[in-house]
Amino acid sequence: MAAEAIPVDVLIVGSGPSGSSTALHLVKSNPEWAKRIVVVDKAVHPREKLCGGGVTHIGQNILAKLGLPFDPPNFEVKEVRLVYENHSYSFYGNPVFRIVR
Repeated sequence: MAAEAIPVDVLIVGSGPSGSSTALHLVKSNPEWAKRIVVVDKAVHPREKLCGGGVTHIGQNILAKLGLPFDPPNFEVKEVRLVYENHSYSFYGNPVFRIVR
């Protein structure tokens, strides 16, 4: 049996931070877009993901503008140091980013 076709104007592949925020930005700019957007992902959410969970202060500002305050339990990272061969660069902040627990 064939699946029923769904008319869609925007197909967003990936429901991570970029895909989700793209959909939210479109809907915030025009609520009518909600009926015309489909977001697909290969994964089922919520899920454990070792590389995920970090949110920078820039990300927090974007979430706030979308009406999504960032308030889950988290650990604040106040310094990040990148080292490659004999080069080193440090980022400092209060916090630089937060890791969701």
